[in-house]
Amino acid sequence: MDNQTNVESAPLSKGPVLAALPPFSDILSESFVFYKNHASIILGVSAVPFILALPNNFLFGTMPSLFSGIFLLLTSIFAFFSRLALFETVAENGDPAGGVLGAYRNGLKYLISFAWASVLISFAVLGGTMLLIIPGILLSISLSMSIYVIFMEGKKGTQAMAASWHYVKNYWGQVFWRILAFGLIVFAVSILYLFIMMSVIFMKGGSFGVDLAESVKVLPIFKLIQLAMQNFLFIPLGIIYSYFIYLSLRTAKAGVPETDVENIKKRIVVFVVLGIFVLLALLIFATFSIYKYLPMFFDPNSPVSLAVPSSAGLYPLLELFQNSF
Repeated sequence: MDNQTNVESAPLSKGPVLAALPPFSDILSESFVFYKNHASIILGVSAVPFILALPNNFLFGTMPSLFSGIFLLLTSIFAFFSRLALFETVAENGDPAGGVLGAYRNGLKYLISFAWASVLISFAVLGGTMLLIIPGILLSISLSMSIYVIFMEGKKGTQAMAASWHYVKNYWGQVFWRILAFGLIVFAVSILYLFIMMSVIFMKGGSFGVDLAESVKVLPIFKLIQLAMQNFLFIPLGIIYSYFIYLSLRTAKAGVPETDVENIKKRIVVFVVLGIFVLLALLIFATFSIYKYLPMFFDPNSPVSLAVPSSAGLYPLLELFQNSF
């Protein structure tokens, strides 16, 4: 009887109690402080793709297509390299060895791991999305910390993705809302900037009778501001903000052992394979569609439609009006 009483009164083991993540406002504030404290490195890293993008933005249409294509290619390559350098910067707590050049040099060491993980994540999310939209969103959030795992913990491929899955598990909703909140702020700022830009263009052209010659003169200035906002604010701040989410998750899961790693990796592989099949199916469908319909656009003997559009049913009235004279 005593034993039964002891068994009944023994507390049930429910595992470790997980702490909530810091509020969105705290993470955003911490991100701004980090940016401010390491602004010289962050601005230096972000300046490279910004400078390379200037010729195409200001001389578009005046440069030969070959030079324009070269600048566009260089901009794309260094924009990718700058992402690696920014991840390296936050991984080194804003103080990468060797400064800006060191951030680029050390970031390039993760090029293959970064590219491989990005491909796997893209296929996995595509596979989840084709099951229904919700699984794709779940996967994108669950795997969102993979790049930080690569830079901070040295894991690669599905191992890094499984670690991200482990960190986000039981925190999916909190991570989702924090990422969504940041995205909404970026969207709101972009819409406000677009509104200001359109207002200036309309005023420059005179009400809604826009003088195109006058409005085109101010477009390069707005494009420059937009490019600066993207390279110097949105992209680095987004990487820093997600970095602090990653740190919060890792701290919260510090006492929780990483279990079922192999099972998680198997699930990830299933979604990746599914995504590959989906992509192949889309490519096959697109190829057959082009093969079937493209000749119609180049066949001089194909019949030409002489039908006159009668939008909104107004053509009979127009015909009656014409025949009255």
